[in-house]
Amino acid sequence: MPMPLVRLSLVLVSMAFALAIVESGFMSQPSGCIRRATCPMNLKQLGLGVMQYMQDYDETLPSATGSSASSKDAGQTGPYGWADAIYPYVKNEQVYLCPVVELHQVRRAFKTVPSITDYYYNSNLSKLPAVKLSSPRATLLFADGNDGSVVVDARYNRSSLPTGWLTDRAMPTFRHIIKPGGWFVPETRGATYAFTDGHVKLLTPDQISTESVASNPYTFATR
Repeated sequence: MPMPLVRLSLVLVSMAFALAIVESGFMSQPSGCIRRATCPMNLKQLGLGVMQYMQDYDETLPSATGSSASSKDAGQTGPYGWADAIYPYVKNEQVYLCPVVELHQVRRAFKTVPSITDYYYNSNLSKLPAVKLSSPRATLLFADGNDGSVVVDARYNRSSLPTGWLTDRAMPTFRHIIKPGGWFVPETRGATYAFTDGHVKLLTPDQISTESVASNPYTFATR
């Protein structure tokens, strides 16, 4: 079914943040994980920003590398990205940053605001009408993914997980603890993912696919 587009009250937004944290499993983690719990809250707010954007732009998702408004209309001459497009709806620059990414990692400023984003957008959604989403709950919207290897800005997007991110535990896909380890049992680690229906979940990289949503519960694919 198409993603429902409704204006949420502040009470509903607060409830959504709380539910996102519980569903992600962050509240069950050891002490010292407060910063890590910020990631699902950030992604939840970015998702709400996308929904507000869609209400103003004919129920169409933002372009990954542009906007329904031209760069000229936006008052700039340089590149324009999805984060620029939703910034009018999510004006807190810290929301675009993962608190567990070290400051020495590569970062680059937005073209319109003095900040950057550590989260990537699913490029398969670029300019996609919401009615074409066959399974919003299964379709990836944003994810935590700045590994410091490339320059990331307001256009940061991906259409799949890089091969190295599937196994290298130093990559963002293993940034958060899902389940603590024990004797001879390694801890289970994953990343934070936001989906087009608005929910946020902590998942391991092998749970993310690029195949059709009919056969995969969590995927970059839109159908």
